[in-house]
Amino acid sequence: MLSRTVAGAVITIGAASAALAATAVTGTTLGLFAAWRGGRTGSALLVVTDSLVAVPEVVVALIAVSIFGTNLGALMIAVIVVGWLPFARLSFELASRVLGSDYATAAQMTGTSSARIVRFTLLPNVLRPLISLTFLRFPGRLLLLSGLSFLGLGPQPPTPEWGAMLADGVEELERHPFVPLVPGLAIVLTGFAAAHLGRQLEAPATGPTNG
Repeated sequence: MLSRTVAGAVITIGAASAALAATAVTGTTLGLFAAWRGGRTGSALLVVTDSLVAVPEVVVALIAVSIFGTNLGALMIAVIVVGWLPFARLSFELASRVLGSDYATAAQMTGTSSARIVRFTLLPNVLRPLISLTFLRFPGRLLLLSGLSFLGLGPQPPTPEWGAMLADGVEELERHPFVPLVPGLAIVLTGFAAAHLGRQLEAPATGPTNG
C-alpha cells in the first residue's frame, strides 16, 4: 500500500499540478489581456465568466471526459476546461485596479513602454494573489481529478492513481479498512497542506505598489 501510494502521488499530484498550472496561465493571460484592452473586451470577459460560473463543474468535466475518453489526459483536460474562470476574473480585477491607479496613468502619459509597465507595475501587484489562489484551488482540482477517477473515468487499473485506488479499496472496507483509508488520507492531507500554504500566501489588504 505504501509503495502504491507513493507511486500514485507522482501521478495524482503531478497531473493535478500540471492541469492547474495550465489553468492558471490560461485564465491569467485572458484576464490580463482583457484588462489591458478594456472596453468591450473586458465587458465580454465578465459576461462569459458570469455565464459559465452557473454551470456545475462536474457536469462540464463529465462532458470533457466523455469526449476525450477515460484516461489521465482526459482528466487533465477536464480540470483545465472547468478551472480557468476564477483566475481570469481575479487577474482582470487586479489588473484593472492597478492600471487605473494614478502612477500607472502617469507612467503611460510620460511615454513609459508597455513592457516596462507590465514588468514593473502590473506583475508585482498581481502575482502574489494569483499564486495564493493557485494553492487555494489545488484541493478542489485534486478532488475533482480523484473523484472522476474514483468513478472509473480516469486511469484504469493497475495504474496506482489515488482515486482509482480508493475505488478499488471500497470492496475491502470491512475486511481491510486500510486499503481505502491510505489513499483517502493521502488526498485529504495533500489538499489540506496546499490550502494552508495558499492562506499563508494571501496578500494583505493593501493598495497597489509601484515597482
